[in-house]
Amino acid sequence: MSSPTPSPDSGALPNAVKGILCMITGSAIITLNDTAMKWLTTDGVPVGQVMFIRGCVAIVLVYLTMRRLFGRESLRVNSWKAQLARGFLFWLAAFIYNHALHHLPLATAISLSFVAPLFVTALAVPLLGERVGWRRWTAVLVGFAGMLIMMRPGGDIVLIFATLPIIAAFVGAVRDILTRKMSATETSASILMVTTVMVTLTSVPTAFAGDWIMPEPSHLAIMVAAACCMVLAHYLVIESLRLAEAGLVVPFKYTQLIWGAVIGFAIWGYVPDIWQWIGAAVVIGSGLFIFRREITLARQRR
Repeated sequence: MSSPTPSPDSGALPNAVKGILCMITGSAIITLNDTAMKWLTTDGVPVGQVMFIRGCVAIVLVYLTMRRLFGRESLRVNSWKAQLARGFLFWLAAFIYNHALHHLPLATAISLSFVAPLFVTALAVPLLGERVGWRRWTAVLVGFAGMLIMMRPGGDIVLIFATLPIIAAFVGAVRDILTRKMSATETSASILMVTTVMVTLTSVPTAFAGDWIMPEPSHLAIMVAAACCMVLAHYLVIESLRLAEAGLVVPFKYTQLIWGAVIGFAIWGYVPDIWQWIGAAVVIGSGLFIFRREITLARQRR
């Protein structure tokens, strides 16, 4: 499971490239999961039930798949304290963000939550000892500006509600930093297993708070597909943080906005306006600059 430490002669480029590709692919698959969730909830299935059933399926998928591919030893937990802390942070970020979605327009909540890479970049310096130069700092800020152009949040929102996605982003950044630190002792499979179980257990109160609605067979099929997407996406995100510096790979979460625009047009016929395309171009340009900068740094290390 653990990636070997690159030799001095090999440089950091191979793992950096793999980390970026894992984050981009994971972000695309997360969007597929979100699409399934949107489809189910708009079709009348309660959110709590969807999360609970999806989580139960995900637990089975994680256990069977990880054990078969990597062996039972891959699920062994070395630090329960770190594992439970990450699971709690994962749940807390989702809990706060869901409250933000309740009070804010979707575009506003998404826009504000994408300050997470700024938090990760800042926290990676004191907590991980990573070196982030001014060029990558600038690229992250430019990407953030492009995201704002694309989403164009409104200016008439209540301040206390506007802080919710920012707090959720900070909690998510701490979670990502902890994931990076845990990679030295914990396998991606064990991290995914513990987190999936914790998030599923925390969805129990909301799943059974009201009257239980029996899902249709088509709904169950979509939930299974969503569980597959969720498991694979989270595994790829965990691997990306294992393979490369957090300050490098986290900005590529921005690509989720691009995938959302494509899927939104394909399924619901929504066409982004010119400002959203401009914002997307800025985000992509920022990501490409970070990638090019990492290549330059990797060559200098050789």
